[in-house]
Amino acid sequence: MSDLLLAPRPSRSLSPSPRGLSPASLVRCASDRDPQKEQQRGGSLTIGKTNQIPLCPQLSPSQVYIVRKAWKHINTKGLVGVFRRCFQRAESCCTIIAQTFTLCGSASGSGSQIYTGSPHHSTSPISPNSRNENSIVQEISPNRRTSDAGTASIVCVRTLSEHSIFMVHLFQRVLSGDQTIVEYLRRIGARHVALQSETAFGSRQLEKFGEILVDVFLKLDGIRESKECSRAWRQLISSFVDCLRDGFEEEARQNRRKNSFNAHSRYFDDIERRHSTPARRGSLRIDVQAATRKVSNYI
Repeated sequence: MSDLLLAPRPSRSLSPSPRGLSPASLVRCASDRDPQKEQQRGGSLTIGKTNQIPLCPQLSPSQVYIVRKAWKHINTKGLVGVFRRCFQRAESCCTIIAQTFTLCGSASGSGSQIYTGSPHHSTSPISPNSRNENSIVQEISPNRRTSDAGTASIVCVRTLSEHSIFMVHLFQRVLSGDQTIVEYLRRIGARHVALQSETAFGSRQLEKFGEILVDVFLKLDGIRESKECSRAWRQLISSFVDCLRDGFEEEARQNRRKNSFNAHSRYFDDIERRHSTPARRGSLRIDVQAATRKVSNYI
């Protein structure tokens, strides 16, 4: 009876057991699984260039995914209107921004046009009466730019409507993972230094506009429902405004150094010119001793 209890129990499976394999080898443990296959099977995102944003590299792949998904959702409701609302709020909150748009939009302010392309190229400003939104976006399309951070993407942006359309183009390049967008944004910020001497436009106005962007975007449908999406958009907009401000401040410092150097140069040029002035002619000089002797004769 004891021998029957100790006998191995026969398998009830109808399939023959594979040869050369022990029953222990047929059992799979968690360490035998391929982590890459498990990750792909689970539908998770893999880190790569497609799910990274160079402007904001601290965003995780999942945050990049939800940001792009929210961008598509906002696009169905009109992105130009969203940015136009941001600029209108900036005008009402900041008098300097309102003066800047008034100056750039008027005919007398043609000298304050902000060209977003290369300074070595000449273009005509956008006329809202002759061009619509599609033509403006087509002119500054990423397909027309070169590797030099958008030197071929030349367009003059002056009015509030043109700024709204151009902001859509900029964020489209940011979310598409453009590698040259950081330098391009710095160049755009540097272009606004020309307004500093006329309307006192500065870094504070850029920061104020960034705060308005965050406030407007975090209240949009598709963003406000998710805390993670709101946090990601806040970081993205902050990085966007930081690039504009860095380019602005760097160009302003260069202008200050240049003006200081020119002032010192004019100062030393005046000194050299003063020392190089020829002396008076001898006929204009007065002999003091001779004049004294003549006066003494009458005393």
